[in-house]
Amino acid sequence: MIQAVELIERLSGIKATDFSLNYTSKSYKTIKGFVSRYQKYKDVVYCDVGFNSNETNTFFSISNSLLNYLKNAKRPEKDVIQMRFQINDELVNEDEIQTISEELIKKFDFQYGYIHKFPTSKFCGERKVKRGLFSTTTTFDKTDQVWRNHEIGILHGYLKKLYSINYLNESQVNNQVISQFLKSHGGCTQISEEISKWSLSNHDFQVVSNLPELKDSMIVTDDLSFLNNPEAKQFKAKMTVSD
Repeated sequence: MIQAVELIERLSGIKATDFSLNYTSKSYKTIKGFVSRYQKYKDVVYCDVGFNSNETNTFFSISNSLLNYLKNAKRPEKDVIQMRFQINDELVNEDEIQTISEELIKKFDFQYGYIHKFPTSKFCGERKVKRGLFSTTTTFDKTDQVWRNHEIGILHGYLKKLYSINYLNESQVNNQVISQFLKSHGGCTQISEEISKWSLSNHDFQVVSNLPELKDSMIVTDDLSFLNNPEAKQFKAKMTVSD
């Protein structure tokens, strides 16, 4: 986590100003204070780092939701560790965002990733944020739940959905449908031994995202059609605790 924050600081020129652990309201202003507190935790489920976020809308977070379960409780068979960062596009350009992403991918052996440009500053991790006088709320919808329950599909050739920049693992690259589009639309380059980058221009993105053939390889769609896929039930069974 510290290495990731230092990397973002170095490449973006923005300093981390707030650290919090495990959903607590207590925040630490320096890496030194954060590390001191971190060492007292046996498990870290969630960590959030702000880079003067109130002014820049820039943050970094990492979560391991499997640790939400008590040690003696029944746990899902599979889960994922998520890392995400959001940076104000006035502070970095597209090439710099890709550089940060790709250094993180190489350093920590991620198995999937993407870059998404938010339509406004009122978004946090693709979820809309509404700030009131005394509170901040984040809007979740059905697509969030579908993604959360089926994420391991990325190891079986599925995408979350299509983005302008997609970092794909071997199972996704070898997906018969996706591999056809990789050859005919956009550009595909190797980032590491395991990860390829599929870049789409605005035109290619509009063309490919409207092709029905690709929809069967995406977990998140407007009509949530992935739920009709027989594999969806298998993925959910592995990622949730049955009653």
